[in-house]
Amino acid sequence: MKPRVLFLLVFSGLAGFVLATTEVDATWEMLAWLMVGGVLATASANIFNNILDKERDSLMERTMWRPLPAGRMSSGQAAALGAVLGALGLALLYIQLNPLTAALTLAGMLFYIIVYTMVLKPVTYENITIGGVAGAFPPIVGWTAVTGQLGWPPLFLGLIVILWTPPHFWSLALFHKEDYERASVPMLPVVKGEAETHMRIAAYTGALVVASFMFMLWDEMSSVYLVGVTLLNVPMVVLAVRLVRTGSLGVARRLFHYSNVYLLLVLILIILDAAVIHILL
Repeated sequence: MKPRVLFLLVFSGLAGFVLATTEVDATWEMLAWLMVGGVLATASANIFNNILDKERDSLMERTMWRPLPAGRMSSGQAAALGAVLGALGLALLYIQLNPLTAALTLAGMLFYIIVYTMVLKPVTYENITIGGVAGAFPPIVGWTAVTGQLGWPPLFLGLIVILWTPPHFWSLALFHKEDYERASVPMLPVVKGEAETHMRIAAYTGALVVASFMFMLWDEMSSVYLVGVTLLNVPMVVLAVRLVRTGSLGVARRLFHYSNVYLLLVLILIILDAAVIHILL
């Protein structure tokens, strides 16, 4: 179920939910159903991703310990579990929240399973740049769980996730390049080389920083967000620039780990900022 990935995605859904409460009142019960349904649906998508990646994962030192390539569970068992969790999660979102939330959740699942895992990942080094769209669905789903309709703030929050994805995964690919070569996965460092990867990481980091500030133009944010996101952006930029200058795998590793912290803290800032707005109003 990839618990760490699951947590970050569901937490971004929470951010979208809290952001929506600045415009529409919500209940704790709505939040509970979003969290339960979101966890089940995301776990299901991750399970099917593991099933499709079973052979590739068996060739990579980083992933060969997972239950399927390690032989601790069969693909049939995993598929049955994934189907049950996915159906239950979507049903809860549809019945307890609204049809749009369930439909967008299903769209996000299918994008991750089919478009990213089956189509993009094995054929193009742009797999991460396009596949990152899957990560934009949870904050949008969190918003629609409250409002029942789409809006600009969650779309911009989704854009932040999309722009965050390439620096995060390409930095990982740099120090696991041999794994991806062995599994014939055309990640950017494998196809275009490390220097090109460094430059594109820096470019996407710059775009991410701009988007993190532009987010304030599309939603009412307080100084809590402005100060916090400024402080968070500094290490991200410093690490990206240092990676371009040195090409160090150690810097790539630090950038990967910091990017995890970065996105989590940006989401927490948005949640805190929404709480501040509630108090002021």
